Amino acid sequence: MIPYILAVLASLMSACVSLCMLVLLIAGSPNSSPKQLAQIKMWMILVAVVALAGLAGAVWAMVLKRPTLAAGVGVFPTVFVAVLFVVLLMTQG
Repeated sequence: MIPYILAVLASLMSACVSLCMLVLLIAGSPNSSPKQLAQIKMWMILVAVVALAGLAGAVWAMVLKRPTLAAGVGVFPTVFVAVLFVVLLMTQG
């Protein structure tokens, strides 16, 4: 039972972190050039796709009764967003 709870919490954490990253990307877009707007749009689509894929993968792993795999798949979008944040911070700063 505990591994299922951890898998659900990992998926919820990834959804929240991905939503926060989308808000940060939207917040940075008003004073951007057209080239930067295209990049921001690409990053937003990529974050959304990774978040949805992570959630779908976690649900599918829980359906297959593999909660440990579901937790790993569910936490992947969080790792992706953290790496993306660092990369964007280093390249834009």
